[in-house]
Amino acid sequence: MKILFVGDCRNEKSLLMGQIAKKLAGDGSLCYLAIVKSREQADFLHIAQHPNSLDGWSYEAIESRKQLHDCFQQLTPESTVLVDSVTAFFTNEMFSEPIADRNAAWRTAEELRCLGGRCANVIYLSDNIFCDAGRYEGGAKEYRKGLAQVNRVLAEQCDTVVEVYYGFPNVLKGRLP
Repeated sequence: MKILFVGDCRNEKSLLMGQIAKKLAGDGSLCYLAIVKSREQADFLHIAQHPNSLDGWSYEAIESRKQLHDCFQQLTPESTVLVDSVTAFFTNEMFSEPIADRNAAWRTAEELRCLGGRCANVIYLSDNIFCDAGRYEGGAKEYRKGLAQVNRVLAEQCDTVVEVYYGFPNVLKGRLP
């Protein structure tokens, strides 16, 4: 099963995602794929707390900044994988060089789609940065457009798409297990 969770930052998406992943994994392999690239101390603390919410769940933590295919050998076709987060992965791809990479959305979506094809269950976490009425220009506009493109590709592939508001899931496609 493939599930995409989208919602505002720090609104309990990860906890809900973890509970569903544990249910899907059963007694099988549960992997927490942490895509990290933090610049601020608050980000480091927030990332460090996520695996703690899975404490006692017998998961394998895999950390990556870019190029998810390097992590694929650690996964089995029976694996249940939590991808935290699509937003961080896209950010790393788009801004790894001094000049923003305009092909990052396509590359990000393709790697995540490949991951989805390799494992029994994949749960993707993405941030909702599209709800404000602000006008964006230049890099910010391109970034929002790119993340929206990645989310659309994943939503097509996923069995279930969920938007999370204040910790409450709103199923937009499919059903939650």
